[in-house]
Amino acid sequence: SANQTDSDLYESISKSSYESDVDFQMYVDKFYRDIGVYGIYPKKPKTNIIKFTKLDQLDNTTHIHGLSYGINDDDRIEIYINPSSWKSFNKPMRYFLMYHELAHDILNLDDLKENTINEGKLMYPTISNYEKKDMDDFIESFNALFEDIAKKQN
Repeated sequence: SANQTDSDLYESISKSSYESDVDFQMYVDKFYRDIGVYGIYPKKPKTNIIKFTKLDQLDNTTHIHGLSYGINDDDRIEIYINPSSWKSFNKPMRYFLMYHELAHDILNLDDLKENTINEGKLMYPTISNYEKKDMDDFIESFNALFEDIAKKQN
């Protein structure tokens, strides 16, 4: 996630972003279905931008798999994904990455602290730790998160 002081970085990221044939909308639709199961119905943003940007070629973003810019802006989903990460990621890791970034933009959630206790949770910031994870781990992690949120809002 980024803030306004990184506006130059934001400029270069958004300018160098590009469309691909990946169906990112599929992840967005599934995210809304999954939170809906828990009775979580955030406002649907007007702007929905999810694109690739070669983050490993920009200063200050090497080793970053994805960045979201829509946190605390309920009219905007804006996510940039590193295509080389995407290519190397298996299916569970792609889901972890997409749900992590969507949780920033749709649910306004912050990253968790990088404590061992948080490892494996959806909002844990370092995704390389998920390399041994499978779809069951992914499903367990988002259900735990959405259950927490549902409890808090009731």
